[in-house]
Amino acid sequence: MHLTCEDTAYSLDLNLDYGKGAVWHCDNGYLMMGSAQTKESTLNYSYTNKPTERTIIFKGKKRKVQGKSWFDKQGGPYSLLKAKTHWEWFSLRFYDDEEIMLFTFPHNDYQDGTYIKKDGSTQRLLDYKIAPKDFVIEQELKFSSGWTLSIPGIKDGEYNINPLFKGQMNIGYFEQLCGIYDKMDSQVGIAIVELLPGVYNKKFKNSFLKNAKNFIDK
Repeated sequence: MHLTCEDTAYSLDLNLDYGKGAVWHCDNGYLMMGSAQTKESTLNYSYTNKPTERTIIFKGKKRKVQGKSWFDKQGGPYSLLKAKTHWEWFSLRFYDDEEIMLFTFPHNDYQDGTYIKKDGSTQRLLDYKIAPKDFVIEQELKFSSGWTLSIPGIKDGEYNINPLFKGQMNIGYFEQLCGIYDKMDSQVGIAIVELLPGVYNKKFKNSFLKNAKNFIDK
């Protein structure tokens, strides 16, 4: 893939290679949106480890960059205006070229996920516990922030996921860049976290629709 993006403060010109290739998440790509009771579903696949390089320009300075990218695609017949279908999504990218995707619905006690090994093989994840350590308020909406992860039998089994920056609203989604830390408090990877407001907010629709309208108007 060739990715280009231009804005007033920065621009990107990146090549994303094939890497480990695409993987279907959870049940061969099939995810229930918040439990079987919602009767809504989605399909999800990712290229979780795409070698990436070329250039970025930030505040007028051009830099050569090299790293990895995660390309994610999700779609299906589900409603974004129902709190029951709102999720917390974790994209864990370890420095050892392995990845974990966690797709959780804390308010419905439902979760699913995928462990992508270094050789590209995958394992479905159902037995894990992820718990918030703190919460933040953004645009009068409550979101979790900072988590403990217990994932028995997978890698080191215990991790902390800590925000590296405050985070930002992207349309109606709250996103954070986080670090992944092991039991010795060593950073072993980075994570992108995507949180929807219906998880912890009974009243979210007005803000959600307002943000979407502002995005479309721009």
